[in-house]
Order: sequence, then C-alpha cells, then structure tokens
Amino acid sequence: MPFPAGPVTGANILFVFADSKLQLDGEGQPLSPATRHAIVLVGMARKVEGDEVRLFVLRIYSTTPEVDPYGVSVAAEVSRQTQLIGAENGARTSIDTWKMHVAEAQSLDFRLGYTAGTPIWGPDEVFPHSATTPEFSRIYRIEQMVDLVKCVPLEMDRVSEMTLTSSVPALAGILDGSEEIVAVMDVPVYLRHIWLP
Repeated sequence: MPFPAGPVTGANILFVFADSKLQLDGEGQPLSPATRHAIVLVGMARKVEGDEVRLFVLRIYSTTPEVDPYGVSVAAEVSRQTQLIGAENGARTSIDTWKMHVAEAQSLDFRLGYTAGTPIWGPDEVFPHSATTPEFSRIYRIEQMVDLVKCVPLEMDRVSEMTLTSSVPALAGILDGSEEIVAVMDVPVYLRHIWLP
C-alpha cells in the first residue's frame, strides 16, 4: 500500500541508500566491521483482515550480509562517491553516486545532483517489521538531519540530475522504466538507537 502521509505520500516503496560510518553493539563497542554500505527497500503493508498498517523491510543489499536481523539481506558490493561543490555560505551543489553489484551482470547505479538547502534537525521513531517473519520487529529511535531535495506533493524540486538504473532481476518489477520518483531526501547525519519490543 502507498505511504499515507508526509513528503513521500503516495509512494509505494522507498530505496534507502545507507552509508553507515560507525555501528556499535549493545555494549557500545564497534562491530567488526564497524562500517557498511547498504541499499534497503522499505514498504508499507496491511493485514488482509484488519486495519493495522506496518512498515516492512523488504530487502537489504549489504556489504555485511551476515548482520541480518530481518532475514532479508543479500550480499552485494556497494560503493559510494560524494562531492560538495561551492562556497560554504552560498548555494552548494551536492553530487552523490552509488554503484551496487550483486552478481555477474547484476548491478544498480544511482546518481543524484542537487542544490543543497537548509536541512531540518529532529527526532523520529519507527517500528520496521521483517517481510519474511512479520512478527519480528525493532524499535528505531532516531535523531537526524534531513534535506528535502524533491517532493512532488509539495511541488518542490532542487534536483539538477538524477538517474536510477538496474539490471538486477529481483528488481525488474519495480524498476521497469515506468517508475516515478515521489520524493528525494538527503540525510547527512543519522543517529539511531535500536531496541526490541
């Protein structure tokens, strides 16, 4: 089902490009490895009988697939290049390039260029569930900085270039050339504490 509210209203899937700088365990010690790149697919769903709507983690393409609490991780090579151009207190251009390789001839490429705006800082709390084991969930308590770059519902767009291409068979039904981008958010700072219900 589509997301019912917020800047992603009407979208039926989110692609989250994650560049984790430091991952800690429950005791506050760095994991090994402490960094990772991942591309995460997230969507909303509701039980056939009932009104409860839940957020689901559908697939994770990750450089650390062994860390797989949702049971949906796939091993992938994921790289990122990022560049910020312009004066510190002027209009700056951000260029972000992601490349993912899952297997031979299976890749995904994403490139985004936009004029940086004034980000918003604030808390959030989400409750994602596993798509393979729906009874499993986690609680994410988040503090983050968000720059809303593009939003169709709000009729705003600071994107100068954007391409998303894929040759991954598992994504063929999603990225078939007819998809439409509803919103783009840059989250340069993201602090997340994870809890179990």
